[in-house]
Amino acid sequence: MELYTLTWLERILKDYERDYEAEEVIVVGDKQINFKPLIFAIALLHIFQRPLLYKLEPIEELLDSLRERFDFMHLVDLLRKEFSLWFREMVLHRDFSNAKYDQLSHEFHLLEEIVQKQVQIPLLDELKKLCMTFEEAFEEKKEVSEADRKRFVRLVNFFVRTEAIKPSKSSELIERAEKAGTNLDPSFAPLFSQKPEDLREKMLESFSRFVNERLSLSF
Repeated sequence: MELYTLTWLERILKDYERDYEAEEVIVVGDKQINFKPLIFAIALLHIFQRPLLYKLEPIEELLDSLRERFDFMHLVDLLRKEFSLWFREMVLHRDFSNAKYDQLSHEFHLLEEIVQKQVQIPLLDELKKLCMTFEEAFEEKKEVSEADRKRFVRLVNFFVRTEAIKPSKSSELIERAEKAGTNLDPSFAPLFSQKPEDLREKMLESFSRFVNERLSLSF
């Protein structure tokens, strides 16, 4: 299974390897960096939950030592922010099939908790604004723009599935979105009854294979 998150990670890593070999000046966020590609790759892997990283026995000891370095952890923070922005933009501006939304929601739950929040909070804020727009349109019998309808559908498709996998406080906003959406247009109702396929084991297999084959971690 090809994961969106791993595709992003591989693209960023390839760009870094190319610039590193060419001895280019490399800037991530506000910081100029010059880590070896392997160390940069390990920093990238910190978008994922810590238990996943500690299953990677070859790098367990190195992980502990790297986490004591301020410059490395600052790089981790910068890469998490860069990834979170990319993930949010993907959810907000791209359309996916139901199967791909299932996959995307499971990938979200592989992410480290801080990264989940960096993705989730701005998107929930966007959904809340759309709920207010829909509620106002229903009360005042106004039309909602096609762009707002599309963003609403994308966000609901994503969050209904993430909540089905692991419920959170976001469920309250999903309930509000269901009421706002179906009041405005009953055809939105089926969006809220979707249940994602269980893909976790397939995802873990893809993650392990990527690390072992693509990154070629060896010590």
